[in-house]
Amino acid sequence: MEFFDKIYAIILKDLKQWFRNPFLIIIAVAPLLLILGFIGGFLTRAETLPTGVILEDNDTIALELKDYLVNAESGSYIKWFEVRDLSPKDIEQQFLEGAILCYIVLPANLSSQLVTNNTAAIEVKINNINDDVTKNVLQRVSNACNYVNNNLTINSTTYYTPKINYQKVVPTDISFTAYTCASICALAILLSSGVNTATTTSYEFERNTSKELLLAGSPAEIVTGKILVSIIQTLIIFGTILLVAFLLFGFVPSGNIFFLIFLVLWGAITFASVGFLAATVIRHIIPSAVSILILNIVGWWIGGGLIPPEVTTGFIHVLSYLWPGTYFIRMFTNSILLGWINTPTLWVDFVVTGLFGLVTYTTAIYLFLKQVKK
Repeated sequence: MEFFDKIYAIILKDLKQWFRNPFLIIIAVAPLLLILGFIGGFLTRAETLPTGVILEDNDTIALELKDYLVNAESGSYIKWFEVRDLSPKDIEQQFLEGAILCYIVLPANLSSQLVTNNTAAIEVKINNINDDVTKNVLQRVSNACNYVNNNLTINSTTYYTPKINYQKVVPTDISFTAYTCASICALAILLSSGVNTATTTSYEFERNTSKELLLAGSPAEIVTGKILVSIIQTLIIFGTILLVAFLLFGFVPSGNIFFLIFLVLWGAITFASVGFLAATVIRHIIPSAVSILILNIVGWWIGGGLIPPEVTTGFIHVLSYLWPGTYFIRMFTNSILLGWINTPTLWVDFVVTGLFGLVTYTTAIYLFLKQVKK
């Protein structure tokens, strides 16, 4: 019973310190809110690539071609739409400003041009942001023209143009916004658990109470208390970030809620060790918290924060797999977006993060005891 009383005392003391010092909460929450704000202000706008279709008249074939393009299910996040109530000057201005990725002009009298001249020019103007997007636009226009021209009869000759019918045979791609919200939720777990443990432990060194803490409880009681405090703080911050992601972007986890809670606890327990280690080495609240802040944000950036680490190349690819947080981010984002999927990769992620936590805790406890003895 004495064991639990000492743990309870540690939890109560650390939580009081946390709630009484707004800076400790801000340093853990503010970076996450800023990243979410950056997504809302810029990155989500870049997710949809608007492509305008301009009609110079209401020719029958032009209308059919427009309908085919606008209703096409395009990849590369391209959104086709009919341009209305805009002058050619306004369209060109929006194109130059990047508000419109591409625009296509369907000329007037398209039907008569096809009958009399056998050919008709369709202007396509595009900002080549990457080759895949450009190829997608050109393929769609080409396929639309083939679709409209099929069985076209000119001077008593019927032309059969090859065409491709695009059909959905796979689920809709996960949007960039959903993926990034999921990865930021993973970052919230890593960041809050590390920063909170670093600040509460550094507080003991700054106030010269680390020796009293050790005299009042065994290393097992101290570590258990710090871990439980980290879990409580991480759950609060994770819940806050998840709520903000829902309010801003409508993001809702699609995985099993109980498994997600388990992953939150797993991440809080495992990566609180990083904060414990940083505190025993640095022994000051602000420097230790900032070091954890930088480490986790940089690790998130290169380890799957914006794109899965599997698609990176070169030095970044190698570096991403050297940071254990990459394995947790991958495990958590896959689970929150796709649900429980029992794969070898999932178990590799569990083993790597678990071993990392075990080694880090062992090192941190050794350094903590060594520092207190001094």
